Amino acid sequence: MPGGQLIAVEGPKAAGKTTLMAVLADRLCDLPVSPVLTKEPTPAFDLDSEERLRGVELAAAIAQDRRRHVTEVVGPALAAGRIVICDRYLLSSLVFHSLDGVPHDVIEELNADRT
Repeated sequence: MPGGQLIAVEGPKAAGKTTLMAVLADRLCDLPVSPVLTKEPTPAFDLDSEERLRGVELAAAIAQDRRRHVTEVVGPALAAGRIVICDRYLLSSLVFHSLDGVPHDVIEELNADRT
């Protein structure tokens, strides 16, 4: 599978994303290589930032975490032809940060360099 595939599971807390990801991974267990399960924000993200930062500052911090995530996990897995199942991705940022008053074009610009 050249280029791999990214499956983003979007939704609010307690919506069942983790359960859905486990079911997807189980359904894909017959593949030669198991899928990569990952999440955003990543474990490297300082969750206290969600309490300290607001608006564009928080959107920028999460976009930076996403860049690191894509560089270190998602990108290499996709390049290796793997399926990546991610708990949240860009759509979550669009919804979450829009509710915090950040315009969509700003959110898109902050995330423009993702691969």
